Amino acid sequence: MSASVSNEVRDLFDRYVRFLDDERYDEWLDLFSADAYYGVITHRDWSQGTNYVIVGERKPKLAERVRAGAREDIYRKMHLTTAITPMSGEPGAAVANFALFKNSVATFCGRYLVWFEGTGEAMRIAKWMVILDSDTVVDTVFLPI
Repeated sequence: MSASVSNEVRDLFDRYVRFLDDERYDEWLDLFSADAYYGVITHRDWSQGTNYVIVGERKPKLAERVRAGAREDIYRKMHLTTAITPMSGEPGAAVANFALFKNSVATFCGRYLVWFEGTGEAMRIAKWMVILDSDTVVDTVFLPI
């Protein structure tokens, strides 16, 4: 990745949040490669290198979480992303700030760290890590953040 983030990377971030917000979960899952990893961890645990993940799943298990979570998490959701930039020293990776609102209340915020494979229409998410700024998880994580 160059010093700036490509339009295809920005587009993938946009589709990631739009598909979640619009409850288009099958399309959201299609953004991931077949063996992709999705994780959620607090900033403290990430920076200390622990493996105390809140969620840590490969795509098949993630698909099950989405199906079950869609029945449980009934709140309106809106994601905001900012500062999508290449990840320093990581070719094919990007970082962005995010906030997730549920029923107009800020519920989670932090950073997305994302590794990609492929380019253009074939670009898929290989790994998506959600690093929560808070050390306290204030809501059950039924659906992806």
